[in-house]
Amino acid sequence: MIHEIVDAEMEYKKHGVVNTAIEASLHRMMAYIAYGIEYGDLSPAHTYLSFTSTTSFPLALRDYLTSTTTNNVSHYVDELNQIIEKARSKHAITLPTVNELPKAAKHQFESRLARLYIDFPAEMESLQLSLVTSVGARLTPSDCVKQQITFFSELEQRFREHFKSANLEEIVE
Repeated sequence: MIHEIVDAEMEYKKHGVVNTAIEASLHRMMAYIAYGIEYGDLSPAHTYLSFTSTTSFPLALRDYLTSTTTNNVSHYVDELNQIIEKARSKHAITLPTVNELPKAAKHQFESRLARLYIDFPAEMESLQLSLVTSVGARLTPSDCVKQQITFFSELEQRFREHFKSANLEEIVE
């Protein structure tokens, strides 16, 4: 994942346009994210958001990913699925999809999803639109995720207020 992000960024900085190599890297990134979401893993999404939400990441690459006219992610997702399924069947490995995850794993997925919406609110909406429809829909916050977003946001706000008042008291003393 990181390799694809860095390759796309460096290639863009070198040429200044989105060429076919950059398109392929961007689509592979989205395929990794989609695959992770399909199996309850938001790590690729977190990595992607951490890199692409920085001001140094080229805006043109972010805009390209949200363009519905240029989004060919489903082809790369199918390709990735075939490669992984071939390796799984060779070694008799099965993984549950998000809908088949144990309750504790679903809760962890929802907690991480809430955290991503807190840390990257605009980027999450953009990511959801950029992904294959069925996978992107899994990023829609459920009631549980919305409650966690509210809870974590309020907790952080209280912490900041406490921290500010503690620092002010130290400065005054």
